[in-house]
Parts: sequence; C-alpha cells; structure tokens
Amino acid sequence: MSNTGIPAAFSPPERLLLGPGPSNAAPSVLKAMQRPLVGHLDPTFIGMMEEIKSMLRHVFQTENEMTFPVSATGSAGMEACFVNLLEPGDEVVIGVNGVFGARMCDVAERCGATVNRVEAEWGTIIEPSTIAAALEGCQPKLVAVVHAETSTGALTPVAELEPVFVAGSTVGRATLHNEEEIQRKDIRIGDTVVIEKAGEIIPAVVKVEMDKRPKKTKVFKLSKVCPECGSNAAKNEGEVVWRCPNPDCPAQVRGRLEHWCMRGAM
Repeated sequence: MSNTGIPAAFSPPERLLLGPGPSNAAPSVLKAMQRPLVGHLDPTFIGMMEEIKSMLRHVFQTENEMTFPVSATGSAGMEACFVNLLEPGDEVVIGVNGVFGARMCDVAERCGATVNRVEAEWGTIIEPSTIAAALEGCQPKLVAVVHAETSTGALTPVAELEPVFVAGSTVGRATLHNEEEIQRKDIRIGDTVVIEKAGEIIPAVVKVEMDKRPKKTKVFKLSKVCPECGSNAAKNEGEVVWRCPNPDCPAQVRGRLEHWCMRGAM
C-alpha cells in the first residue's frame, strides 16, 4: 500500500488453471477483451453478432436462424444441450452421484423425458458396469454422466480423441475410468487406441495399438491437486480414486448445501 493509503493496482500472478472452470483464456481472447466496448444496440455490435451466429450455424451444421451464443454458467450449457436434444417421451439414462447428476435429472424431467437414474453414493464413482446394466433394459435417446462431480472431489480422467465415428455417432472423448486403469493399459498421450461403446453408448478405451505408438509419447500423469481449492488430492486405502480431502473446499461445500436443499434430501 502506498503512503497515500490508496492500494496499488492489483497485479494477479500467473496461474495454470486446469479445472473445468475457471480456466486459462487464449491470448486472442484476452486481446479481444482489451478492445473498446460498444453497446448492445450499436450497429457494429449487431453486425458482429450476426457474423458470430453465421459461424455457429456452420459449426453445428444448421440453417436455424435462432442459433446464437449465450453467456452463462456450465449448468446453463448443460440445460441448453438437453433442451436441444430431448423431446417429450424420450428416454434417458443419467448417472447420479452428486449435485450435477441430480440437476441433469431435473432438467431432463422438465423436458418431458423419462429418466432412468443410475445412482451411486455421494463421494463414490459410478462404475461403467452399472451404466451398461441400465442400458440393457432400455433404448435411451442419450446417456449423461458428470466429469468431476461437485460432491465427490474425485479426479476422473477422460481421453480427448481425434473425432471418430463409432456405432452411429462421432466420438471425441472416452472414459479412462481411473489412474490404475490407465497404468494397467499403459495409455499414453499421443497413443492410437481402440475404443468401444459400453452398451453401445459410453465410449471407453479398450487397448493401445502398440505398433502405432510414436517414439516420443508422454506418460499420462493424473493431477493430484484439486482444481477448485488447490489442496493436494488423497486416495483412501482400498480405493482407486483420488479425491480432494479438504472439507472446506468451496466446490464440496456448495455440493453439500445444494444436496441438502434438493427434493430428494428435503
């Protein structure tokens, strides 16, 4: 603080943010945010908005004039996904082991869908086998599970893939289950892998094509730091999942409060 009593300008430190949010913005985004503001009714703004809408229609391969971006939370993004995919009478399978799984069920029900809940105790993972079992008795329009559920603090690895068409849809991500499964299959960054859909729905990595492995692949290392509070993750004896052990972690506090206020808890 200066001698005048006025605090100096805040200068935030450099941080590498690897959580679902907040996360580091691209330099081009930061540069755009430094440009002059214009009002939402300014002709320049309206022209830019129309250009963005046109580009979004190209990305989503639609001619719908009502395609437009919305600045909102991750939950709003999930809801936008559901209301665009679901119609009354559709059937869905949703994994519920925390706040956001339950929230997805609420949104799907408001869309008029029949919801099949695959539940696990809060603080535990949903085993792929339980999802597969639920799929045996129905033909859902979609299957939804949460990556990094608020209630659990569990660190769940997911493979980012080059998009490939599998069993009727294009897949860009696949579950890696947990750290021990990654080590058992020796899955590395840059590998070519074989994937399948559990119950013809959930993409999962089956094995690595060792003969196609590049010479300089990187061993995948699961982050042992909570992306929300920065605490070192811990693993309980007999478990394969790493969790945030901080009971005061903001994400877990929010999760407990939201769970307590939900219809199922109240």
